[in-house]
Amino acid sequence: MFRRKWFVIKSTISHMHIHKSIVSLLLILLSLIFFVQLIFSGFILTYNDERFGHISWDESLYYSSQHQIRSTDVEDVVSELFPFREQIQDIYISGVIPNSYYNKASLFDNTDVEVSVIAFVTDISPERLGGKVDPHRFDKYDFYMENSITSMILLPNNESTETTEEASNTWNEALLVDKEYMINEKIWRAKGTVSFEKLIYADSSAYIMVSYDQFFEIAEYCTSIKVQFEKPLSESELMHLNQRMSSIGLSSVTFSSNHGIGEDVRAAVFFIEYAAITAVMLLLMINLFSLFEYLVSLRKSEFQVYLLTGGTKATIWKCALWELTLCSILAAGLGGLIMLAPFCRILLNESIWASYLKFFVANATLFIVFAVLSFVIRMKMFRMEKKFMFSERGSK
Repeated sequence: MFRRKWFVIKSTISHMHIHKSIVSLLLILLSLIFFVQLIFSGFILTYNDERFGHISWDESLYYSSQHQIRSTDVEDVVSELFPFREQIQDIYISGVIPNSYYNKASLFDNTDVEVSVIAFVTDISPERLGGKVDPHRFDKYDFYMENSITSMILLPNNESTETTEEASNTWNEALLVDKEYMINEKIWRAKGTVSFEKLIYADSSAYIMVSYDQFFEIAEYCTSIKVQFEKPLSESELMHLNQRMSSIGLSSVTFSSNHGIGEDVRAAVFFIEYAAITAVMLLLMINLFSLFEYLVSLRKSEFQVYLLTGGTKATIWKCALWELTLCSILAAGLGGLIMLAPFCRILLNESIWASYLKFFVANATLFIVFAVLSFVIRMKMFRMEKKFMFSERGSK
């Protein structure tokens, strides 16, 4: 049995060597398909990491809103959060700036658009900043704007409405820096725009950020408290948190969480996306294997000898599949080497490069399975098996 298998493998390798020009062309085409597979696979992994990473972040956000509490109440809430300090990434509060506190550009005079304000009670989480150093620095009466919309609503001190509207058409951050605004009868200075990798949930799409100790100089009330945890709380932990709020007389402060996508839904999305890649790979390979069929057809005399000496259909299938497997392994290796070229570095995320060997082995295994499956489908579905067997006896 061992001798027979070894003979089949040796014969396959010898055949590939004799027809190396055809095999080389087949390997180039297969390696390009594998290269495309690596790119698509890397894109899906990176996209899902980012997408579900944001979802996981949002699932760990707990908020209390639609209340009006003063500075002392906020201090009490923060004190009651102390037992959870090891689980908390950061805490920020938000409120609405009364319209009477600031001058509004005439473009928004007849609208009910609002500008809100946020302030971080704790240091800003490094994850929210994308691992960068916090660029926000506050002196007295400094603030940062969220985006250009906010700069279009707020009218700078000693500037006309027309000037503001004209500047909004050519807005950039450099024009914003050091502009002064009269807010609640005090001169505030804009220092730039906020810089976060993770979303901030303010009371309106237009908002500014100030230091915590100046929050209540620009807002009458705190209307929302957001606590970013490292991971979602259990039901008992959330219940305990809300009980602590009630125990200090702040029954209006009730924390709840964002309901994210469950693990089963994430798995389904991931499966559907990889199923799409699988379908594309199968179609590419099925069409490509006309070249492989020609390569195998060159073994017609060899297969006829097998059949005349007691070989079966299974013997011929083994020969063909051994040859296909060897070609697929060599093509996967070649495609993997192409991906290692310096100019391909930008095609994959750094997190994938950190575990490239696992990424390559997983994709190479799938690629070989795709190749074998595509060949079998082509033979069976398109009724080409009889031609493949090259004799009446082998096709029975």
